[in-house]
Amino acid sequence: MTKEQEQTIKDFIDLARSENEKTFAATILELLAHEHRTHQQNFWRTIQQVMMGYADARHDARNEASVKWCRTATKDTGLPYI
Repeated sequence: MTKEQEQTIKDFIDLARSENEKTFAATILELLAHEHRTHQQNFWRTIQQVMMGYADARHDARNEASVKWCRTATKDTGLPYI
């Protein structure tokens, strides 16, 4: 991955700050709804991979709930490529 791509992902993550989270989520859902169905599936499979990795992340009180939630949410990993 290029430095430019990494910066794009960092900028994407930065948009999810608490003051923007509802608008950010709504925008992702709106844009995703207009993508090809296979691209939608690929997006969620990628998110699932992130969650599976994050489930083993080091944590403290600030992100403990997120890590635990990822552990629970990724028990079923059955998102096929169609």
